[in-house]
Amino acid sequence: MNTIIWLTVYLIVGIILGLFYFGGLWFTVQNLNNRPHPFILLIASLFIRMAIVLTGLYLILQQGWIGLVMSLIGFITMRVVMILFLKPHSMQIKKKVMVDNGIQS
Repeated sequence: MNTIIWLTVYLIVGIILGLFYFGGLWFTVQNLNNRPHPFILLIASLFIRMAIVLTGLYLILQQGWIGLVMSLIGFITMRVVMILFLKPHSMQIKKKVMVDNGIQS
């Protein structure tokens, strides 16, 4: 019973790390046009997101490899969920740009 609880905790931590990483990536990409130096924002966001996620995964790895596996499953699951929820929005933008430019789909 105790093992199942810890595996669930590792899965939830992986989901939180994935939400932070991919949510931060989405936020960064959405704000690139609003910044005078988008490259600095992109690089700073990358380093901050990677540092936090890698630190979290390293701390989980200290408890054992099975925790790392569960966290990575949660991390990848959040990636899939973010793609599914954010894809319709990006498709609407693409269609709007195509219509504005007179391109038929």
